[in-house]
Formats: sequence, C-alpha cells, structure tokens
Amino acid sequence: YPHRMRFKAFNARYRLIAPFKQLRRAEEQAVEDTKLILQNAQQVKSKFGASTSWALGKRHIFLSEGIRQQLENLRSETRRKAATAIQ
Repeated sequence: YPHRMRFKAFNARYRLIAPFKQLRRAEEQAVEDTKLILQNAQQVKSKFGASTSWALGKRHIFLSEGIRQQLENLRSETRRKAATAIQ
C-alpha cells in the first residue's frame, strides 16, 4: 500500500464523505469513523471498479493508489457541490 495516514488525519480530511450524523468524532472512535467513511465511499464509487484495497493497522490506514484517488475525487466533488450551494 503506497499511502498511509493516521486515523485522525484521515478522518479530518475525508469526513465530509460520510453522513454527518453517523460520525462519532471522538478520539476513541476514530477507527469506526474511518470504516464508515470507507464504506460510504465504496457505495458511491462501486460502479467504477477501480482498485479499492485498503487495510487498517493499529494506528494507520493503508490505502492503494486507486482508493486514494477515488477518495480525493469524491472529496473534491463534495466540496464543489457545497461551494455551489453556498453561492
């Protein structure tokens, strides 16, 4: 896995992918929030069939290049929609 992030950093970067009410946002629940974000991302992007492999460690999440790109695209798309709605 070429990319790794701490759970807290991953959650801070990609939390807008998951529904706000489902996230716990507590330090102790970081792993559960990470799993929730990944599940939501896979549901949205399942139709593309790109490599979506990832693994959870004790302190880090390990991401393949494919899932990282999907997460970044989904994050950018969500931010763009939010900015458009504000305008």
